[in-house]
Amino acid sequence: MVKNKILFSFLFLLSFSWAQDVSAATFVVNDTGDATDATPGNGVCATAGAVCTLRAAIVETNALAGADTINFNAPPNAGNNAEIIPGSDLPTLTGGSLTIDGFTQPLSIANTNATGALNAVHTIKVNGGGLRRLFNIASDFNTIRGISIEQALEDGILITGNKNHIIGCDIFNNGNVGASDFGVEVIFSSSVGNTGSNFIGFDPAFLPANEAQRNAIHFNRNGGIRVSGDGNFGGTKIFGNLIGHVPLTLDPVGNGNGGPGVTINGSGHSVGSSGTNIPDIQSNNIAFNGDTNRNHSCDVGENGAGIAVTTGGANIFFFNFIFRNCGLGIDLGANGVTPNDVGDADVGANDLVNFPVITSITNTQIQGTTDFASGGVVQIYRNTAGDPSGNGEGEFFVANFNVTPGLWTFVGAMQDGVYSAIFYGSLGGVTGGSSEFSTNFVFPVVAPPPGAGGTIGVGGGNPATNVLASPEIPGLRAENITPASIDWILTMLFTRELYTAFINERDQILAQIERGLRMWKQGNLNPNTVYQMKARSVNQRGMSDPSELVSAVTLMESPAGLEQVRISDTSARFKIMGLAQFMGVGDAQKFTGEDKTGYLFQIEGSPLADSGWVKSIEHEFTGLIPSHDYRVRVKARNAAGV
Repeated sequence: MVKNKILFSFLFLLSFSWAQDVSAATFVVNDTGDATDATPGNGVCATAGAVCTLRAAIVETNALAGADTINFNAPPNAGNNAEIIPGSDLPTLTGGSLTIDGFTQPLSIANTNATGALNAVHTIKVNGGGLRRLFNIASDFNTIRGISIEQALEDGILITGNKNHIIGCDIFNNGNVGASDFGVEVIFSSSVGNTGSNFIGFDPAFLPANEAQRNAIHFNRNGGIRVSGDGNFGGTKIFGNLIGHVPLTLDPVGNGNGGPGVTINGSGHSVGSSGTNIPDIQSNNIAFNGDTNRNHSCDVGENGAGIAVTTGGANIFFFNFIFRNCGLGIDLGANGVTPNDVGDADVGANDLVNFPVITSITNTQIQGTTDFASGGVVQIYRNTAGDPSGNGEGEFFVANFNVTPGLWTFVGAMQDGVYSAIFYGSLGGVTGGSSEFSTNFVFPVVAPPPGAGGTIGVGGGNPATNVLASPEIPGLRAENITPASIDWILTMLFTRELYTAFINERDQILAQIERGLRMWKQGNLNPNTVYQMKARSVNQRGMSDPSELVSAVTLMESPAGLEQVRISDTSARFKIMGLAQFMGVGDAQKFTGEDKTGYLFQIEGSPLADSGWVKSIEHEFTGLIPSHDYRVRVKARNAAGV
């Protein structure tokens, strides 16, 4: 049987090693144009202009039988990159058994990092430019790899076939201008014969895990990946991807997906590694989803969960690094934290499996409970800061172990942090899927202050009261000061506590800063004004005392003199044009008509009225006397002066 795969990656080159038929044909795209094939089915990729475009190659392979390959050797037209901008949606892949290999393009480099950020270079870019979608895969055993796929309105890739692979691709869109709903969307029915076994990232069963297969899927408007439908024989596998990350860094720069990193509407799908006891190359990094803002913060109302399950069950999420998402790390029902119920009898997305309950942590062990009828597997994670919801997420992996119903204990060295856990249960051979993250547990446990109630556990495994210390006073400084904005930087290092920072001016709260962030940009300021700010930190115990007062001045210079005045003379009128540069914090910028800036046009020694302060860079005077000398003066003004 042919085993072709579709794998998308942001920066990778990969050599496939799974068994497949000898390719019936190999076509090399040598032109970035969009013309179609002149004679489909003749075994030659050639447009009327005798070149091979991506569109022509797909049309030709659709008309042929066998396992075909599309390679690239197109001339660069955007720096070192060859950018293809289709004029309409690319042809649907209907022939099956097709490999589209972007890593064959000169200067493309496959990723070699097994974990963390990616170092791949993609020099083939397919830019939708506002098209509905770019790649539509309606057949089986196809592979897409090593291509940068961007700017489609609905989907970068839509998959309705089976056993396809997307590897080594960078799939993203500009979420600020109405970009794609999803980077990758998989839709299939549960009819007999439709396995739905598609792979986004690695396929360990048929292809050894390889660094070059990792995809980066980020900056998509409604989410990174959406899977709809039930998988009869394995479902969709999502392994080894950066979802919400910028490929070259693990830091947020406003490039998270607008919605959940992964959305699942169906059953039998897997996100993350399985079959080992530690995270590995198959693990996903799922972070910053819901955060598409350049100020590194979540907008109110954003539902950027790491993984959201709306319907279906038996979906497994293991060995992923899930952190800094605007919603929950894992959200069953896509409606926020689902409380545990007695006996885990409720039904819903992933059967609303109860999450574990961590009851105590010491330097050498963690204890907790589960109540799934047949037991299952618990995974423990540690976080720098807990999710504001009080549950999760999963930033650093700690442990993976089997449990039976009731009390469980894991023995190991514990570091300071905020701990959370997920559970995967099975009953009678039928899996209940993975749970949401458990309630946060802070370690080390801090004794409550006098009169606050609660006790510290003493021997015998008694659980300690989970009480936070009062928050520390943060440090604060001002950076990147412009006439209209100031970056306020928190300088304290948040460690194990559930900090949320507030920025205050004269004790009036102006902004709440998301946990773990260090900067808030204050905008819409007046120039040449002193702004004084304080910072406080907050946790579940309350608010700290304020920091020292920090002052910053939004300096702005008066505009420089006009460089030139040009007069076009007619018999009874002339037009005056002033070309000026307005100066602000040392950076020259041409007058653009912002508020509180303008021009004043005057004719000296003339009864003609001046223009008044106008935003236009030109003004026309009429009613002039022919053959008369006029002296013209133009003034410029900004918020700092004239």
